[in-house]
Amino acid sequence: MMVAPALAADAEARPLAELDPLTLHFGTNAPVKSPSGRAVEKFAALVHERSQGQITVRIYPANQLGSNRDMVEQTALGGLDMAMEGLGILGYVEPVYNLLQVPFLFDSQAHIHKVLDGPIGQRLAASILENRNIKLLSQTWDRLPRQLCSKQPIRSPADMANVLIRTGSKGATQTFKLLGAKPSSIPLNELYLALQNNVVSAVDLPADYLYNLSLYEVCPYMDVINHTYGTQFVAMNRRVYDNLPDAYRDIIEQAVADAGRFNNELDRTLEAKYARQLSDHGMEIVHISPAQHAAFSEQVADDIDELEAIWPATKGLGAEIRAAAPDDAPDQPATADAQP
Repeated sequence: MMVAPALAADAEARPLAELDPLTLHFGTNAPVKSPSGRAVEKFAALVHERSQGQITVRIYPANQLGSNRDMVEQTALGGLDMAMEGLGILGYVEPVYNLLQVPFLFDSQAHIHKVLDGPIGQRLAASILENRNIKLLSQTWDRLPRQLCSKQPIRSPADMANVLIRTGSKGATQTFKLLGAKPSSIPLNELYLALQNNVVSAVDLPADYLYNLSLYEVCPYMDVINHTYGTQFVAMNRRVYDNLPDAYRDIIEQAVADAGRFNNELDRTLEAKYARQLSDHGMEIVHISPAQHAAFSEQVADDIDELEAIWPATKGLGAEIRAAAPDDAPDQPATADAQP
């Protein structure tokens, strides 16, 4: 699948039109109409335009190339050129990333950006490049905060007892297990039937995924608890990246940054719209109070040592992340009647 160009040492000085054409295969789990799906298309268009047609990005959305784990492992091994997925998926190849998707660890989107743009994020990116041949071009393509789609409203840790929940990362799986739930891993394209057939009774996903996967038809409640502030990574196989001429690297890296800003602005604009659309389709939007949210956060904080013990390389990372929290107020939950 991968097309790796054979480049001469003097290729850097040649005009774009004289460089070898390049086709990049880009896999993602994002639905086509989601903000991230649209941002990947934006990235491909920018690269094609700025390379004067020399670089073509072929996009495979909505897990067409396999599960989330399949795509990140293919990128590490070189079977896939590029991937864009939720940050926690990197935990399959670099376990430290599992902790970054522990629910209730981050207070806001600003908090996770500060961590990933700072020494922690730089350290993790260097490690995954060295150990797994994954070049992270970005770690800060936003995704909407993760909420719960459930058959019964969830407002407290006690409500999680024995809930059959589909989780999207190891961090979430281990955390909800500690909260008393029974997590399972189900591919996105099987979630509708899993809810319809009561294989699971709850799902943790951002609001745009709940809407674009039509889960409002089989799941009556969205519990707005903002349990996970997350981002997505854009990655390239290290060998593919290393074989690029500087001109191609510059084009791709700038397009990732520009498409990332496009993605993040879409997220901010559309969050309330998705909540309103879910409500219009009959889903009841359940909000929890700050005190109820604090009950979840305090229980996870009490268990952070137990979570870190699952991934020994993360020891002390929870406290480091908490210490990096910005001083400004945490993000507010989306409401169905807010303006987009």
